[in-house]
Amino acid sequence: MKRRQALCGLAQFLLASPPYHWGLSCFGQRGVSRVLELLRVELAVDMGLAGVAKIPDLDRKRIRIWD
Repeated sequence: MKRRQALCGLAQFLLASPPYHWGLSCFGQRGVSRVLELLRVELAVDMGLAGVAKIPDLDRKRIRIWD
């Protein structure tokens, strides 16, 4: 969800290096590859749930912020 918010311009920044570091420290190159694949799949699922096929189609109207 946070990555989709970042792509829609709602987040100030997106910290993505901890998953890469975890994958590298635990499983080496194979771990980094797996983390990248998981992030790609998660983004694809989020985009599907938002009803968009391309990153440029994401905008603020596709995000609902709950208080």
